[in-house]
Amino acid sequence: MPLPVHDIGAQESLTRFAERIFASMPRSDQRRRAGAYLHGLLATPGRKSVNKIAAQTADGPVAPHSMRQFVNDSSWEWSPVRRELAHWVAERTAARAWTLGIAVLAKRGVHSAGVHRRFVPSVGRSVNCQVAVGLFLTGDTDAVPVDWSLLLPDSWASDPHRRSRARIPPEAVRPLEHEAVALLDAQPDAWGFNSLPVVADLSACGHALHLVRGLVRRRREYVVGLAHPPAAPPDGPRPPGAAAEGHLPDVLPGRQRHFAAPEKARSLSAPTWTSNMTRLRTADLRALAGLDRHTRRAVRRLEEGFGLLDFEGRSYPGWHHHMTMVSAAFAFSRLGLRAGRPPTAVRDGCTAGT
Repeated sequence: MPLPVHDIGAQESLTRFAERIFASMPRSDQRRRAGAYLHGLLATPGRKSVNKIAAQTADGPVAPHSMRQFVNDSSWEWSPVRRELAHWVAERTAARAWTLGIAVLAKRGVHSAGVHRRFVPSVGRSVNCQVAVGLFLTGDTDAVPVDWSLLLPDSWASDPHRRSRARIPPEAVRPLEHEAVALLDAQPDAWGFNSLPVVADLSACGHALHLVRGLVRRRREYVVGLAHPPAAPPDGPRPPGAAAEGHLPDVLPGRQRHFAAPEKARSLSAPTWTSNMTRLRTADLRALAGLDRHTRRAVRRLEEGFGLLDFEGRSYPGWHHHMTMVSAAFAFSRLGLRAGRPPTAVRDGCTAGT
């Protein structure tokens, strides 16, 4: 199954990458399907449907059925694959923070795991969608996803029959703030990366302060964007963009530094950023807050060129399998081809090497 890349070294790099990342899969046929699905995500232009991905393999008319079975019904566990992916990314990334990104995945119908109707500000209307929170290792130029959670609204959390049909385990029924903290808790201490601060713009999340409390309990350092401003400092209001130190009333223990990111300092709708890293200069905190733009850009790239929106199944395990493969394809495109050029289909989608 030749890759549409420009040198044999890139093909060999992808083979080595797949052998390492998918080594935890117990069966050789699972590992082979994983390599084929990864290749399809990288090589297929446009929408990454199962039929189009399968067309990149040499398995003939049975390929689509085999691919659907691999993603939706196969028993392989996604957590070990994602842990290995996190290690692989950590080896190649000068990461400055863990960042959290929210992805809204529009869906047709109401049967896919976690689908519900939700108002999406970016499109100005309500849509049927899934909502996912991703955990990214983020440096000065890029953000790479290494883990995901699917958020379940009350309509799913309160309906055991619906959850059973979608094969959603009981422990998956958690609010956003618990899901986000669980993503961080699941990460191995790869090269001390668990000491990195957590950066997230949570201004659109109704329970952002609950997440911040969870970070405080875990003694994690953070830079978080909130929807409402903190209390004014004792010496009165400050100019837009100025930093202030103080307490968020009745919310968090200890002191925090409050500031506006410079590019949005004069916008009334911009988040107020808060951090417990009061030893840092405001300029350094703003630089950390600025890493959020890499996460937002990565989510757009995942949507446009890596099949983030293209999962066709309904099950919770199938969704996690697909998201694992999407993350692996993105990581390889960003970090595994530095000696060569990205796959043609992905490069044409303006998602790699940009």
